[in-house]
Amino acid sequence: MYSQGSIEKTKAVLFIGGASRKQLPQFSCQANQRGLKVVIIDVKTNFDHVVKFQNLIDEKCTVSSYTYDVVWPEIDKLSKIYNFVCCLALTDKSILTAARIANTLSVPHSPVSALQLTRNKFDCRTFLSEKGFSQPEVFLCFSLTQALETLHKIGGPAILKPVDDSGSSGVQLVRNIESLRDAFKNFSYDTERGFILEAFQNGQEYSIDGFILNGSPVCLAVARKCLFDGPNFIESGHVVPASISDDILAYAKQSVSQAIVEIGLSHGFFHVEFWIDGDQVVLGEIHGRPGGDYLHLLSQLASGVELYGPVFEQALGHHVSSSRCHSPEACAVGFLSAPAGRVVSISGIEAVVQDSDCILLDFSLNVGDHIAPLRKSSDRPGCVIARGATPWHAEQTVARLIELINIEVENEFA
Repeated sequence: MYSQGSIEKTKAVLFIGGASRKQLPQFSCQANQRGLKVVIIDVKTNFDHVVKFQNLIDEKCTVSSYTYDVVWPEIDKLSKIYNFVCCLALTDKSILTAARIANTLSVPHSPVSALQLTRNKFDCRTFLSEKGFSQPEVFLCFSLTQALETLHKIGGPAILKPVDDSGSSGVQLVRNIESLRDAFKNFSYDTERGFILEAFQNGQEYSIDGFILNGSPVCLAVARKCLFDGPNFIESGHVVPASISDDILAYAKQSVSQAIVEIGLSHGFFHVEFWIDGDQVVLGEIHGRPGGDYLHLLSQLASGVELYGPVFEQALGHHVSSSRCHSPEACAVGFLSAPAGRVVSISGIEAVVQDSDCILLDFSLNVGDHIAPLRKSSDRPGCVIARGATPWHAEQTVARLIELINIEVENEFA
């Protein structure tokens, strides 16, 4: 096992795949408040997206991929300067390497085997089902022929999805044989590795974000998920806190916490999706990282509790409290949409930014940019986060602010 030696070094947090314009301002601030430097290892395309936040990064290193053999030599050099108290990941693609690096550095982290389980949707679904948790019926397929037979067995609508991707990438609703054939034509994943057909789950979908404190999950907030129309299950927004009865909410948190413990996640963050169908809680995907779509920020605003700080405190060996650091408030995020094509004009941005209920506007489109068809989360051109007296008011405020933004597009194929 690697040893950092006895020379006095600067304490730092290490993020593999941490160049996130959404999360960087939050985790950097909470690290600095604890006297920790921020070191980020990431690929060039991600660093290009955080140029305006460069001052929040104490040390960065660009790598060609997230594989251990590529990342470790760079960290080995940096470890001559820094005493890394923890090694974390913000993306599914970097999470296994971060766990292996943590093992090499002898810093606490969830087991690699637990994180591997969360990365494989079929294996994780099967594991949780065997442990008695309610799960959608799921099948692993390797060909269109097998998928067609499986759809007949399911006997209703199903979800076609890759085994190990995220961000709604590759996810499509299929209702019959014809729609499955059409969806398969656009399915760009290696089918030799297998893909999933999952029985369509009824009910409203939600998610929980939080961190693990002394081995026990701490659920910060529950968000209600909203979707754009269409077959790809792309989020149009999230509302926090979700309006759920106290008994169902307690049951959901208990189910999520028990599943996290069963899987073996023991450090860091978690993001868990689930449905409420009547009085039943059906678990969805489980991740050993914070949620995307600004859910990390919404969960902190709605709970009044920091997400990153307690994880850093544990890494430092300090006593950790999950008590509130500010008053909780209802909030929501709404994502913009626009027709595919070339942007010819944009208006309304200033009005949104100046609105007193606007918490954040994430919008980087410029005239002349090209908007892709909405097929995955990264195709959305921006979002608005707003507060409200209640979750309903927050959701209405977001809708009102989004209406102020007008994106005029020229159809390039007309």
